[in-house]
Amino acid sequence: MPKNVEKPYGIGIIKTHEDTVETCMEKSEFSQIFSQEQEADKMLELLIENKVTPVTLRDILEDYATI
Repeated sequence: MPKNVEKPYGIGIIKTHEDTVETCMEKSEFSQIFSQEQEADKMLELLIENKVTPVTLRDILEDYATI
């Protein structure tokens, strides 16, 4: 059961880079941001469309929260 019933949905990004020697992975996720699944899906579409990386996810979500 989610801690925050009013905003039970979160979002995350995983970025991987592989070459012949190693695999690198960056990850960032935030929970309890959206009140509806459709809001999270819409944000995910925008993040993918604009190629947002894990490093900038916090800034994007902070801007979203102030709108």
